[in-house]
Amino acid sequence: MPDSDDSNPYCQMPATTTYLKTLLVLTSLWVSANIAFNLVVDPFNAYHWVYREGFNAVKISANLYERIATPLILERVQPGRVFMGTSRSEIALDGASPALASQAPETTLNVSMSGASIYETLLLFQHAVQVAPVREAVIGLEIHAFAMHDEGRTELDAYVARDWQGRPGTGYRLRQFRDSLLALDVTTNSLETLEKQDDEYRLSADDGRFLGARTVEDALAKTTHRDYFARWIGEWVKGTWTPCPSGEVIFRRGERFDSFARFRDILVLAAERGIDLKLYISPAHVLLMEAMRQSGVWPSSEKWKTSLVAIADEVNEIYHSDFHIVDFELVDSATTEAVPVSPQDRMTWFFDPVHTTPAFGNVILDRLYQPGNDSNRGVTLRRDRLPQQLEHLDQQLERYKRDHPGEIAFVAEQVERSIALREGSAFCGKARGLH
Repeated sequence: MPDSDDSNPYCQMPATTTYLKTLLVLTSLWVSANIAFNLVVDPFNAYHWVYREGFNAVKISANLYERIATPLILERVQPGRVFMGTSRSEIALDGASPALASQAPETTLNVSMSGASIYETLLLFQHAVQVAPVREAVIGLEIHAFAMHDEGRTELDAYVARDWQGRPGTGYRLRQFRDSLLALDVTTNSLETLEKQDDEYRLSADDGRFLGARTVEDALAKTTHRDYFARWIGEWVKGTWTPCPSGEVIFRRGERFDSFARFRDILVLAAERGIDLKLYISPAHVLLMEAMRQSGVWPSSEKWKTSLVAIADEVNEIYHSDFHIVDFELVDSATTEAVPVSPQDRMTWFFDPVHTTPAFGNVILDRLYQPGNDSNRGVTLRRDRLPQQLEHLDQQLERYKRDHPGEIAFVAEQVERSIALREGSAFCGKARGLH
């Protein structure tokens, strides 16, 4: 009888087992090395284990993945003061602002996110309160962040400690780990980060904040403020505010995407935790306000402000809090700043009709933290005076319209070109309730 039979499958088991063991070990080593590589390079600026100029300090991809990274950055930095909102707050508000010099020392972190809805701001606020010693919060409010004509971005849900109803999140840490260290595109971004360390690619600060002002400045270097204004006005008229031909802004899309309910949730959480919450309505250039009027959005904006004030008053009454809203959407010397036509000229207060410069951000913070210093900027909205306040703003806009026919014609040209592109939505008119 032969000593062995190579055709017998049972004789192959030792070799097969060894192969599988080797494959498992090599795979484990590759995965571990990949995780370690991404942790060291940290392309999303989430962990900061290694941070060296010339190696990985410039994070070219960080702003593209801020909904993955921001919850992790909050846990790492442990801020006592947070700034929140959309790109308008992201670009304008600086934690090193002189307006904060006289305040109690706090680690300040701007966690505003480009295109953030009020739904996302609630999720991030809940997460911040859960994982960090947050004592103060400044939140910028914009009508487009409350617009719920579609569900908008919802990927942040996967990475925060609480869901929209305040219930503990399940599996969010595993998803944070997977999508910030293990996913294939993370490794791709790590390789790109190592390759692009020139200062021209620097789009995020050391603490993870997106340096949006630099992005806007780079864009302006290729055009004029005038052309940039035309582009932004057109985009916002076309669909940022609403896709509804009537100009109506939809504030509610089912129970989950009820923007005023989510705003109320933010106030209630702040009241229950004793957080000093400062709320403001972001400034807009007068030409953007005129575009709102010409495109039919202005009545929705007035209803929006009325609802915000009513909710704040209701929460204050129930929880004995003192939340109020400072409105910077006014007609004043800053918001009526002339828009240059020459490529060499730059504006002091605005990059475009939506985004203000950090100089205006300092004015906002100064007004919020030291109200008596500049009474000409920012108006505290009061429920008993709100009709008069809204009427006064409307009168100022009418006066500007009368005195600046050339600028009004410029806006009308952008509105006329863009308003026809509103496709309409089956949802328009089906959710009239503001609460």
